[in-house]
Amino acid sequence: MKRISIFTMCIIAALCTPILAQAAEDLIYTLNSTNDGVVITGYRGTGTRVIIPAVIEDFPVKEIAPYAFSAGNLELSRIPIQQVQAENNQAVPINRRGILDTAVYTVNMALSGNRLVEVNVEYKITSVVIPEGITKIGDYAFAQTSFRWDIWDHPFSNRWDERDGEWNPPIPFNITSSLTSISIPSTVTEIGEHAFSGCGIESVIIPEGITALPAGLFSDCTALTTVTLPQSLTSVEEWVFSGCASLNSITIPDNVTSIGFGVFSGSGLVSFNWPAHIPVIPSGSFSGSNLRTIVIPEGVSEIGWGAFQDCAELTSVTLPSTIRNIGGDAFSGNSALTIITIPNTITTLNIASSAFEGCSRLGLASQARLNQLGYTGRYQ
Repeated sequence: MKRISIFTMCIIAALCTPILAQAAEDLIYTLNSTNDGVVITGYRGTGTRVIIPAVIEDFPVKEIAPYAFSAGNLELSRIPIQQVQAENNQAVPINRRGILDTAVYTVNMALSGNRLVEVNVEYKITSVVIPEGITKIGDYAFAQTSFRWDIWDHPFSNRWDERDGEWNPPIPFNITSSLTSISIPSTVTEIGEHAFSGCGIESVIIPEGITALPAGLFSDCTALTTVTLPQSLTSVEEWVFSGCASLNSITIPDNVTSIGFGVFSGSGLVSFNWPAHIPVIPSGSFSGSNLRTIVIPEGVSEIGWGAFQDCAELTSVTLPSTIRNIGGDAFSGNSALTIITIPNTITTLNIASSAFEGCSRLGLASQARLNQLGYTGRYQ
């Protein structure tokens, strides 16, 4: 029995050691500014499941640097031009892995003649295991958001069109992410802006100790359905959940005292309980979302510009007695909106002239009440 036990232990050690060693070898890293920990700055492996070790070369791993696993590290100028051919103006697939030693990509470049007109990138990493001990995740660390790119350094960019004597428009840079699984360890105390924007993650738990969700943190995470926020949270900055089309509901902790503009724009929210202790609903907060009904709580005094603009499924709104200002385009473009309930105690209300423009189905009783309070704009 003793021999079997020792043999088994040796087999386990032999299997485990190469995995950790391989993970470290696949990562690009450096020392932090205090020389007491490791910062992960990039990935050069070919595997789609990334395991970040807790210790590298006897130093604890403490940070993930900005853009470490992001498409922002991708430089198309590194793709050999002989691999790119224009054939009937169709997209030509280029399968390149580890471009710029950051991750696993499939790149598809579309040419029109000799001019690059579109780039499609599929990000192949499916999961990242972040160990306990990491305290900071940098800006855009895992971001895979599509954008329009001014490419100057690629032979096929041809930003200047000699035939028309003008600049060609920026090139669409479209990214599809396969990153569906990532966990944030309890030791993380700081997360950078847009750190996970554009990822394919479906659920996320923010650990206790995090006090702020920075700008654009989960923007354009279209598959995100479940978010658990900590009681330690006090601030949700702008665009954090913008474009999260599958996010139907979320609960904001009681300690949150600040919510930024555009935070749920383009999201899948069908209902939301705005915190009564936050008096202003910022500009664009829910624009283009799937909200169906809104009951704005007592305590709210102002609705910002475009806060509920273009909510195609919004049918009813209830305003509190504390409301004093409704900004421009606050409810504009809501063609399904039929009723607005306003307390009788309200006798004056500052309403921008475009606040309800495009609310073509709003009932006459609601229109009369708004007009009585000083609304001078259109409903068509």
